[in-house]
Amino acid sequence: MGAVYVAFDGGKDKWAYAYMKGWKTNQRVDFDFEDAHDLDAMTGRAQNEQYVKSMLKERMKQSEALVVIVW
Repeated sequence: MGAVYVAFDGGKDKWAYAYMKGWKTNQRVDFDFEDAHDLDAMTGRAQNEQYVKSMLKERMKQSEALVVIVW
């Protein structure tokens, strides 16, 4: 499978995303995904709304699946 884009509320749900990343690295848990957030790095321009939107759109275009975390 290709990249997976994980959408979450950074203020409330970042803990759940951290769990997913932890499961991926835990050899006792059969869980793996190619994180679309690792495809490219945001730069210092991340404060610019248009820049952030364009980067997120590109990550989504490169992804084969979407996981939405809602808590």
